[in-house]
Amino acid sequence: MNVLYDKDHYKLALGQINTARHLIDSVSKDYVRLLKFGDSLYRCKQLKRAALGRMATIMKRQNQSLQYLEQVRQHLSRLPTIDPNTRTLLITGFPNVGKSSFINKITRADVEVQPYAF
Repeated sequence: MNVLYDKDHYKLALGQINTARHLIDSVSKDYVRLLKFGDSLYRCKQLKRAALGRMATIMKRQNQSLQYLEQVRQHLSRLPTIDPNTRTLLITGFPNVGKSSFINKITRADVEVQPYAF
């Protein structure tokens, strides 16, 4: 994670979202308490609208954090995954040592072999 994205920035963005969640929880508790004493349907609708407005404002302030987290999510979703429950063989090595040729010989795969100059 730290190679692709800054871990501190990622933790900061998650912390800001967590703080926003706590703020929205407290706003909802406050307005639920106020709704219990609503004397008319009109007053209850006003309180609901005010609560939703405050919650929306809190979330609008999190726009940069949400965009950063979405960017990280999209990038991480494109990375290959390794299922720990299945057998996996990793073939690594320096360039031009025959990794692709080896895969072609032991499997039915048709891996393209290219002479790259490194």
